[in-house]
Amino acid sequence: GAIPVIGDVYDVAMRSNSRNLNLFRRHALEPDASVKGQRVFFAGLALALIGLGWLLVWAIGEVLRVLSASAL
Repeated sequence: GAIPVIGDVYDVAMRSNSRNLNLFRRHALEPDASVKGQRVFFAGLALALIGLGWLLVWAIGEVLRVLSASAL
């Protein structure tokens, strides 16, 4: 730009605004695209939490089994 620092700041701000506007338009015109990704993410997260819960229950059961076997 004509003014060295101010022109660079303006260019960066306008580039960011252009990217944000394009992102907004894409999600506004295709709402299913963003919803599908969110569903996949949360389904994976739910499966991971269920798996961790099962692993915790199994580990507690194993600890109790070992403790009860050593007590005899």
